[in-house]
Amino acid sequence: MPCADIGVVRDPEMCTCAHDVPMEACCTQLWTLPAQRCASPPVAELLKVREHTEVSIPLCSFETRDVACLAELPHLRTGNICFKSMQDSVLCSLGKCAFLEKLDLPASIYLTGTSRPTGVVTLEELNPCDCGHVGRGATGLVRLPRLRVLSLRDTRVTNCCLVVLGESRSFVKLYLFSCHYTRDITPVLGIATLCELNVLGCNNSRSTKHNFARLPNLCSLSIGRVDSSKCERHILKHAQGLTTLKLRRDDSRAVKLSFIERMRTLVELQRDGNKMHANLDRLFELPHLRIPSLRCPGPSSNVRFLPKCASMVKLSLTQCRKPTDLRPLASMESLEELDLSCFKLPRKGVIGSPPLLGHLGVLQCDVANDSFSQIHESSTLECLDISDCKRIEDLSLIHKMDRLEKFSLVDCKNVCGGWEYLLEPPPLRLAYTPDAVLSSFICSALRQKGVTLINERIYYLENS
Repeated sequence: MPCADIGVVRDPEMCTCAHDVPMEACCTQLWTLPAQRCASPPVAELLKVREHTEVSIPLCSFETRDVACLAELPHLRTGNICFKSMQDSVLCSLGKCAFLEKLDLPASIYLTGTSRPTGVVTLEELNPCDCGHVGRGATGLVRLPRLRVLSLRDTRVTNCCLVVLGESRSFVKLYLFSCHYTRDITPVLGIATLCELNVLGCNNSRSTKHNFARLPNLCSLSIGRVDSSKCERHILKHAQGLTTLKLRRDDSRAVKLSFIERMRTLVELQRDGNKMHANLDRLFELPHLRIPSLRCPGPSSNVRFLPKCASMVKLSLTQCRKPTDLRPLASMESLEELDLSCFKLPRKGVIGSPPLLGHLGVLQCDVANDSFSQIHESSTLECLDISDCKRIEDLSLIHKMDRLEKFSLVDCKNVCGGWEYLLEPPPLRLAYTPDAVLSSFICSALRQKGVTLINERIYYLENS
């Protein structure tokens, strides 16, 4: 049916149709058409929609001519194309797009360079991540006058390439995550416009010779292998004014007073290290901290200091060495999202229920049904994810969760009953139980209520 004003068309997550019904040519205002996992991408039909501005076609059966056809869309601004056979010559055709602003090219195994679309002067964001053969061919990107965001994750970018990229005067975000052929990140520290830098996994990124003070606008820094107090002091000295700091393999012993004094602007903090002992009793001294993610928190008594963090919205805690009662979390009045992994609660220990908690994730934790006694009657929880928790026996823990919309239960092999509780929460929209054995009655009842049920066993039975 003709829909002249339609702006967005969304395909299901698993598209199996062949798109043999052409789109109506009168849909001249179509803006977005994501076609995920399509066996036959509707490229020919897209050409009839002259005002098309965005194409998102990941994990599709693309052919070379399909990519070339996309360049004929006169107003194409955004392209997300997962085409593993993408070659440099094919990418050259996209250089004809006069208005292209964003281009994602993930996992293109034959792509060796990204300099082909340098004729697209409007390009602002380029993401050739996981293109393992992209290396020196990325040097031409510095000629793109508007390129602000560049992600070279898991590519073969070398030091010589970084020297050229360091001449950019437009980069705002630069991601060099897992660029193992990069030995020195010093050249990119001269990009004065840079606000976000990710060099996690880059060799020698921990060098104490790096002068982060050369990046006056730097707000977000992700860096790895901070394994000495000398290196930590160097980062704290030269990287001030940060709002986001992520340290991987950070083996420093504690959140020290010097850290508190120099990082008062932090909004997000992630420290990941086997030896790290996070002093949770000092975190409240970071007045703007909203999203901390900490590994190996210290003594369980430190948890009682978390309610002092008045600005904290999202909290992630992992790998606690000792049994820890999380009851004090109930007093965190601003907390909206809580993620726990590899935790062990003591006998009669419970997970506290903050008054605004909307999302709870529990992964590989030694918890039982009783551990959710406070969460049990939550009037705010909308999303509950439970994975690999062996002591949970049934789903009575979601009883009386009146606002639960999304529920995920993965690899909890001892759950043997209580599936009828999935029928109680009135707003439940999604139940993700990929490995659960559900009765036909439960499956039918969930579908009648409009609940999207994702279960691999049911999918197999229906398609066998």
